[in-house]
Amino acid sequence: MNKLKKVSIAAALLASAGAMSMTAIAGPGHHHDKKNHYKQKLYKKLELTEAQKVQIKANKEQRHAQMKVTKERMRTLKKQINEVMQQENLDQARLRSLLQQEADLKAEKMAQKHAAGREFRAMLSDEQRVKLAEFKARMKERKVMRKEKREARREARRSSKTE
Repeated sequence: MNKLKKVSIAAALLASAGAMSMTAIAGPGHHHDKKNHYKQKLYKKLELTEAQKVQIKANKEQRHAQMKVTKERMRTLKKQINEVMQQENLDQARLRSLLQQEADLKAEKMAQKHAAGREFRAMLSDEQRVKLAEFKARMKERKVMRKEKREARREARRSSKTE
């Protein structure tokens, strides 16, 4: 019995060490690097000038500060909503008010994102805007193709399971 316990503990330690090493290889936030890679590829295709790169960086830092404040406000609202939901007697008026504030904050966030895209496009030359449109069209086409392939694989799996 004691030997079995030691073996199971050792196996658990090995499994957790393996999982930690995979995290170390992939790195934290690995999937977020895809977004950065996309932007870097886009900037290279657009052949941005140094002045444009500096302006983009400044705008990005400004948006980051705004989004940090917005995220904190959203976090506070969600805590308040959870507190109201946990109360024995539900205060519906307060809940509606908090949910409306949350919706307003989400709308503000979307407006900020739209404004950032508009600012980015405004700083591009006409030639760069054409390249941007072509790049986006190519990416959209690739996205549709990936979706179709994924659906075909799912359908193939479903049909093989029913046989």
